[in-house]
Amino acid sequence: MPSGSTSPKADRIAVSERIEHLRAEVQRLVLQGIEAPEFEFTRSCNLGSADKQSQTDFAKTVQGICNALPAIERVYVIGGDQKEKKFLSLQNERDFDPANIRQILEKYLEPIPIFEAYVLTADDGTKFASVVLSSEQSRPIVTRLDVQATDGVRELLRKGDIWIKKNTRLERACRADLEMKLTPKLQAQGLLPAGSNLTGTCSAFTALDECLAALHASHNMGLNFACLSAAMTGVHSNADVSECKAADGEKALPLMKAIHALNPSADAKGATKNAEQQAKDDLS
Repeated sequence: MPSGSTSPKADRIAVSERIEHLRAEVQRLVLQGIEAPEFEFTRSCNLGSADKQSQTDFAKTVQGICNALPAIERVYVIGGDQKEKKFLSLQNERDFDPANIRQILEKYLEPIPIFEAYVLTADDGTKFASVVLSSEQSRPIVTRLDVQATDGVRELLRKGDIWIKKNTRLERACRADLEMKLTPKLQAQGLLPAGSNLTGTCSAFTALDECLAALHASHNMGLNFACLSAAMTGVHSNADVSECKAADGEKALPLMKAIHALNPSADAKGATKNAEQQAKDDLS
């Protein structure tokens, strides 16, 4: 066996121990009525195919937990009540089969959250479900389609929405939330230098997607982002823009014209299309 590897039996033992630790921790939190930021509890959840309301509520909650900051492993527990310090009998155990959960999340969210699902048993014999959500999510996770309630009036989900869990509340993410989430991703891609953030970088832009497209275009084409930003917004930052072709007070240009102004020989149309698609991918 290669050095540093483990046997299948050892792997099974490690997984078994991890699951038992999870079971014991959930039980401790419920029976002692302890609140922990990495755990979310609900008394019940019906994931049956006919219950559209419950399915979308489940998907939205998972989305919000995955998008929450800081990016740590979190657990969604179904069948536990911390306030009453007890477990409730899980009537629909099959609903929490990983394949069924994946099918639901795949239907409503993109990208699909990384998760593990377990039906566990408390010491008193009561069963509960735990959905473990990885810290390594591809954020932000977005609602992938519009969903109307069976009455045809109420809106259960709206395509493109980004829900985020903040303390005990589930809220639609604002621009600041997105900027905070995207900063480490863009730093890893080399679009933002270490120590900078998207909030400061994009402060001159009215729309976040326009700033993201400008970042991608400058990175793809080797353009000075400060110059491109100045050309697109008409606003010069504290960065050195003495070599920029766009002058103070000049009318703001769309991305394609700004690229052309900085590099007349470039395929500005193609570069714009590519950068705008990359920006769309960042936000989807």
